[in-house]
Amino acid sequence: MVDKICSTVRRGIYMVCCVLLACQVLIVSGVAASRYILKHTPPWGENLALICMVWFCLLSSAVAISEDLHLKVTLIDNFISDRTRTIMDLLDLLLVFIFGVVMVFGSYGLLELTSRNIMSGMGLPSSVLYAVIPVSGLAFIIATIDRGRTLLCHLKQ
Repeated sequence: MVDKICSTVRRGIYMVCCVLLACQVLIVSGVAASRYILKHTPPWGENLALICMVWFCLLSSAVAISEDLHLKVTLIDNFISDRTRTIMDLLDLLLVFIFGVVMVFGSYGLLELTSRNIMSGMGLPSSVLYAVIPVSGLAFIIATIDRGRTLLCHLKQ
């Protein structure tokens, strides 16, 4: 049951990231073409591309955590046993889990503060940009649970 939930969340986040990246490429290309061909820059283009980029970067981090694709220093991995490496990976996941919890519960003050600030050209509150923090924090939590279950199974073997 947990595998199915984690897998569904991972696929959903992956699809959202694909859409966000495609939108960002289209928006930036459209704004650049409009600027040089039509001599007019849409006022919403830069902010919308920024929203897509921030949401993509933070959400794709959750996919990297669950699939163990994030950047890490592996120099010490060559000198330790598989069991020790797995324990270190579990400790790493515990820290990411704590960071995800902090992101979820610590971001509400920021969202409240930025809800009074309006993004120029779009008329949306800046909290739209920062709303990804609790969402990606929740995704981090789910990703660490998913990856942690895999590592615990590996540790038991």
